[in-house]
Amino acid sequence: MLFGFVVASPVSAADPTVSMTITKTASATDVQPDDEFEYSISFQCTSGTEAGRVNTAVTYALTYVVPDNLIIISDSVVTGIPAGDATSTVSGQTVSVAFQQDLGDVDIGLLAGVETTITFGCGSTGKSRSPKEGGRW
Repeated sequence: MLFGFVVASPVSAADPTVSMTITKTASATDVQPDDEFEYSISFQCTSGTEAGRVNTAVTYALTYVVPDNLIIISDSVVTGIPAGDATSTVSGQTVSVAFQQDLGDVDIGLLAGVETTITFGCGSTGKSRSPKEGGRW
């Protein structure tokens, strides 16, 4: 299943403009106990007046999807940007990524127009649950 949304801050005419498009996908729609699947979060920074989004960081907790019966079973992999332009960590049910692309001057973050994807393996424990039974993909 696929969800997408745009995150944008309110700005006045003189303020810099930057927005972010985010899309999430899972390689499975129904998960049984002990099943494994991949979860991906894709980002694209769009910019009207800036080189990119400064200090971009993403923290995603699987408890937003289905509480307590999903676990992260692999490190996250960041694609779409050069190696070293992001750092990622996994802690329990949470994945965190900090983007570190050079935006000019001393700024780092995610460059405008770049689409990047964070992918990590998940596993199901305990009771089977699908989106029809209250889970949200």
